[in-house]
Amino acid sequence: VWKIIRRIQREFLWGGRGGRKQINWVKWDVVCQPRSCGGLGVRDIRAVNISLLSKWRWRLLKDDHSLWKDVIREKYGNAVIGKVDLGEECKPWFSSSWWRDICSIGTNLDHNWFSEHVVRKMGNGEQTSFWEDIWVGEVSLRDHFPRLFSISMQKEASVASLRNLNDAVVWNFIWRRRLFVWEVTLLDELLLILNPITLSSVTDCWGWRPEKGEEFTVRSTYGLVLNLIIPRDAMPNEERLAFKAIWKGPTPSKVSGFAWMLLHDRVPTRVNLYKCRIIQEDGDQRCVFCGQCAETVTHLFLYCSGITQVWHRVCAWLGLHFLLPHSISSLLNFFATTPGCKQLRQGLVDEVKIASWKWWIGKSKASPCLFYEWNVEPEICLKR
Repeated sequence: VWKIIRRIQREFLWGGRGGRKQINWVKWDVVCQPRSCGGLGVRDIRAVNISLLSKWRWRLLKDDHSLWKDVIREKYGNAVIGKVDLGEECKPWFSSSWWRDICSIGTNLDHNWFSEHVVRKMGNGEQTSFWEDIWVGEVSLRDHFPRLFSISMQKEASVASLRNLNDAVVWNFIWRRRLFVWEVTLLDELLLILNPITLSSVTDCWGWRPEKGEEFTVRSTYGLVLNLIIPRDAMPNEERLAFKAIWKGPTPSKVSGFAWMLLHDRVPTRVNLYKCRIIQEDGDQRCVFCGQCAETVTHLFLYCSGITQVWHRVCAWLGLHFLLPHSISSLLNFFATTPGCKQLRQGLVDEVKIASWKWWIGKSKASPCLFYEWNVEPEICLKR
């Protein structure tokens, strides 16, 4: 279902109708990234689905007597309530599709991400598994000390059952044989971790690591799942600042969206159309304005003679010395960091977006300023 919804979203964004495919200029994984990371902030439906299912998984950890949990107990057994890992043994042949999805949450992204982010908040220790639960440190004691776990006779014991609170803190471990010398060293390391632990009279509860208050939220889970589904590539700081700048200010959304495509080098210039095989190999890829260089984004919006006049006249009005930068993001950052008040800097960034938009639609006959008019009076074209 999520694949169908995603296709509908893509068709809406890029203009496809009735099954007719349009060019998807930017990858959908990039579109779903936050705006500050170069995306549009569109919700990834698959990540949303997993996040909402995770909320059911989280509610299963609490051992209360809700009606729906009573139904789960009767159908799948009492052991599934309060259990972090729901493996294949919890999915009998008569399981519903909803229950199979719930049990598969921890393993549907190549590793058990759900269990890794669930921690036990210690109270009296009576409901916390000493070896299995993550209650001290970043991993369970079973994973931290696998050798000691393998020779323990108390694999299913709770924290409270192993701790003796008489005159001094004593941990009552029972091993199936005498420890070797190197295993005694491991035990000393374990005791060094355990001795500072204090128990209270409150009941143990669960915590969710991605949230500061350790209370489960779908929002924090969505961010976690999105990073697992779509790993973020490192973005240079210059590009990150440029992507942040284009979404501020009162410019129309279509202008900001065009600037976003411009920063991604996904505007349908002749070179980009050639890459998409819209223009054949023997087709003309030269700039539609000057006819001298290949029509790339960098040339058309930075080095072409018509647009160069605009940038130089804007800088002359500001009293700034200006050298053409190497990229669109550098151009935006130049105006975004111009000395002056915040309103002036944002106004200059908006001016860059609007000028680029007007320059681009100059290729259309319906444009208020055609390309040849920019060559004569660029200032007048900019004001139209």
